[in-house]
Amino acid sequence: MTEELAALRVLVHYNLAGADQALAQFAERWADEALVMDQWFAVQASIPGPASLSTIEALMAHPAFDWTVPNRVRALVGTLANGNPSAFHSADGEGYRLFAAVLTRLDGINPQIAARLANAAARLPKLEPGRRGQLASALEAVKKQASDNLSEVLGRILTA
Repeated sequence: MTEELAALRVLVHYNLAGADQALAQFAERWADEALVMDQWFAVQASIPGPASLSTIEALMAHPAFDWTVPNRVRALVGTLANGNPSAFHSADGEGYRLFAAVLTRLDGINPQIAARLANAAARLPKLEPGRRGQLASALEAVKKQASDNLSEVLGRILTA
């Protein structure tokens, strides 16, 4: 399976012929294996570039995606925030807006996981001023309605 996953990553990341078919076949083959499907989500969330944000949004509506399964959320959104800087830190701020929307939604389902996921924004002080402002603005909006767990983490990040 390691080779199969590596081949899938290459096909998908380089948008090679057969990538969509390979994704479909992989999902069909491994549909009953939760940890393997987490990898399937992560492969797609790690596609470089801001265009992957629409893919990530579409995957949130996929039948195999479940907001109540922490590993699934981390596989998709954690990979975006921690492993796909070209999408997460896109110049237009769309990665931050998507991240903020996810934190807000997840906070209502599982505040502890939302707080843990929010730590991906801890690099806020190291960002260049434009991106720092965009991310801070998105996080401030989330903080206004956040649970105590998430609010504490966001407060620490925003005051760093």
